[in-house]
Amino acid sequence: MITVGLDVGYDAVRMVAIDHTGSGPALHRIGAQSYDIPYSPEHLFDQPDDLTSAIRTVIETYGDPGWPVTIGIRNRFATFLMPQVEKRMKGNQREEWLRWEAGHFVDDSLDHYILESDLMGYQTDQTEDIFLVAARRDAVETLQSLAEAAGIAPAAMTVASIALINAFEKSYAPSDRETAALVHIEQACVDIIFLHDAQINLTVMPLDQGSGIASGLRSFGSQFKFLINQMPEEDAPNTVYVSGAQTLLQKLCSEWGEQLNRRVTLMMPFQNMEIPDPLQKPLKHINQAAFMIATGLAFQKLD
Repeated sequence: MITVGLDVGYDAVRMVAIDHTGSGPALHRIGAQSYDIPYSPEHLFDQPDDLTSAIRTVIETYGDPGWPVTIGIRNRFATFLMPQVEKRMKGNQREEWLRWEAGHFVDDSLDHYILESDLMGYQTDQTEDIFLVAARRDAVETLQSLAEAAGIAPAAMTVASIALINAFEKSYAPSDRETAALVHIEQACVDIIFLHDAQINLTVMPLDQGSGIASGLRSFGSQFKFLINQMPEEDAPNTVYVSGAQTLLQKLCSEWGEQLNRRVTLMMPFQNMEIPDPLQKPLKHINQAAFMIATGLAFQKLD
């Protein structure tokens, strides 16, 4: 079975198709289509024709009408919660409790949001942690309309952070005891996901781009160091994994490694899957870290 991850980013649409074979996942197709101009989070949907054209071009060039597609929603259009739920709660009771919990954190009526939840893995005899996402309904519906205008009926939709975790787990198969930080660079901010003892914590830090993105990312290293220094030593990440569409990420990892005094490495989404010969050479000439979210979307469960 072949599944497709379609990452509608701020600068381009990126697509990854994975063939789920009996011997494991194999990269089947990969491609991208840039927009006429990059967009800020506030203006991503201002030029729908540009986004629709990019989606259509990627699918027609690299896709197939029979492959199920999962589309990603940017994190700026969602609120993330990690509540602890009693195991005795089932069905409607659990759903109502999660809605009540989410209602305390969203900016307006919960009717303007679509909820998605999944187990985080950490649990006790009485409770279990839930990864709860409240995605803005207008953003979900707009993205759905853009996909349909491009001739796609999405099989699923999820947020970028969940896709990033999916891709990391498939690519690196971390142990529950591993302490890591996933750093994904977005427009005007940096998303950080801390993973430790099967627990997940998310934080978003602004990115000052007044002197340019390169300068903003260098200065961000000092902010990130301060954040890590405030953490208990056992919770601080041993390794920091970096992804994003920016250029010179490898150089940035080296600079951050010196600042943070710990291992900082570029995320590579395809290292635990078979790569067919025709794709071996092209992969050497692209920023693979830019395809982390698209890869995680292709691994999203469709049920």
